[in-house]
Amino acid sequence: MIVQNTASGLPEASSIALCDVVGECGPSLTSEPSRHPDNGTLVYNIIASSALSASANETYFNGWTARACAMEQKNTCLSLDIARGEAGQILLDVPRGEWELTLRYKLPYLDLAWVMFSIGTVGTAAWAGFVGTRKPASRGRVRNRVAQ
Repeated sequence: MIVQNTASGLPEASSIALCDVVGECGPSLTSEPSRHPDNGTLVYNIIASSALSASANETYFNGWTARACAMEQKNTCLSLDIARGEAGQILLDVPRGEWELTLRYKLPYLDLAWVMFSIGTVGTAAWAGFVGTRKPASRGRVRNRVAQ
């Protein structure tokens, strides 16, 4: 849910209730969910009659990005800045117009983690192959000599 903020930086309770029922999410904002793929992406169709500040019904973490694409011209897209609100929600500035707003979450440093995992796996396999091909050192028999 994307709801217009008030001067306090938070949406009003009445705006949230109205947004949930009829999609009127503030004096200058209409919002409805478009689709929610299972890959950490949320898509909304929004109409802003003026530029405004809005809150998303998601908890802010590093890794969230926002992109707004014009409904009439799909090739016209803007990257929107995201901030953390007082209540921990996502804050974003919505430009005037009709937009398809896409919020996407990607775990920070996930690509680096996969690279490090791959290096570790290849290194472990190489070490295991090296150790597995070594001939064990021969050990001579140790005879116990008893002092006579």
